[in-house]
Amino acid sequence: MLFIVLIGLFSCALAEPTETRVVGGSSVAIEEYPFIAVVQRVFDEVWWEQTCAGTLITQVVVLSAAHCFESEPPHLWRIRLGSRMASSGGSLHTVQRIVLHPDFHYLYNDVALVRLSVPAVISSTVNRARIAGVNYNLADGTVVRVAGWGANMFRVSSEILLSAEIRIFNQQLCAERWAHLKTQPGQERWPDITDGMICAGIDGVGHCSGDSGGPVVHQNDIVIGIVSFTYICGHHKYPGVHARVSYYSDWIANTANSL
Repeated sequence: MLFIVLIGLFSCALAEPTETRVVGGSSVAIEEYPFIAVVQRVFDEVWWEQTCAGTLITQVVVLSAAHCFESEPPHLWRIRLGSRMASSGGSLHTVQRIVLHPDFHYLYNDVALVRLSVPAVISSTVNRARIAGVNYNLADGTVVRVAGWGANMFRVSSEILLSAEIRIFNQQLCAERWAHLKTQPGQERWPDITDGMICAGIDGVGHCSGDSGGPVVHQNDIVIGIVSFTYICGHHKYPGVHARVSYYSDWIANTANSL
């Protein structure tokens, strides 16, 4: 049974479920992901470029990945909502504040909250997602979806929103495979797989450069992961790694409601 807890403008999904740019994905309408956000950074003070993605979780807060922002100031960033296009349509929002998880370093605890200067207007193309609560654990092999504007199978950036189905990967096996990768020459700096991460992918399908910060979704609008890192996009041996939302749900809810 799925339990939904409303905390102010923030929807938090608490449940025991019954069951970077997207490689291998297909284009989708924004109505399928009305909560997804384009995260853009300005370069040379004039050129805005899509660099990451995010998820609207309240009318003023977007959930994303901390490594997208590091310690850069809010004025370098803006958010586009309500459009399947990376560089047009929808509504643009300046950023008032960016809060990184207090224990973020490298790719560990890769969670950030972005406070919009002006609240989003809810519509058929703009809406809030729910987040997985602390007991929202998915079985290995569960089908979830990832979406974003990152590189496709030809490593070319997508202007149109792409989505793909992937599967939850066994945590222990994922940790073992990434540990093996770290023994290879030049690969020593990859992080260890922790309880705050969740692995998901299918051979030839997954996130890629530019998808970081975007949602991994279960049951249409419950965010269970935040796209974090991958080795080679859609690699058959090393699944994509995401921040596990259920692990951080208390921090996300408490911080979002304080912004």
